[in-house]
Amino acid sequence: MDVTESSYLLATAGEIEFAFPFRQVVQVIPYTTVLRATERCRGVTGVILYGDELIPVFNPAEYLGIPTISPCLLIISRFDGDYAAAAVQAVGDVMPLKREAGAGECRHGFEVYHDEAGIDRYIISLQTFEEIIS
Repeated sequence: MDVTESSYLLATAGEIEFAFPFRQVVQVIPYTTVLRATERCRGVTGVILYGDELIPVFNPAEYLGIPTISPCLLIISRFDGDYAAAAVQAVGDVMPLKREAGAGECRHGFEVYHDEAGIDRYIISLQTFEEIIS
């Protein structure tokens, strides 16, 4: 499969499927101990040590207030030199999503697009993450 700007890694958290820009995904790792931050934003569960950096861990299901089982995986993403991790239950396929200008809607701070089957995909990029925590 050719990876393009429209390629996304699909993942589930709670009952919602999220899509991560594939070119921003660095690694998917097993969930590890998350150090609690004294001050945290809604959805940010704490930080992990990734290499020699502490990076924030974002739980999209917690942010949306969706009941969920414990996360099993962390998706590590990088954008403009900054890292962040997203806590998810499972990852799926890499697939293209059409993101035509003005076609997406915004729900709870996420861009939402529909795939060819009409399924909603919540897009999580580090830009979205930065907007949510700021």
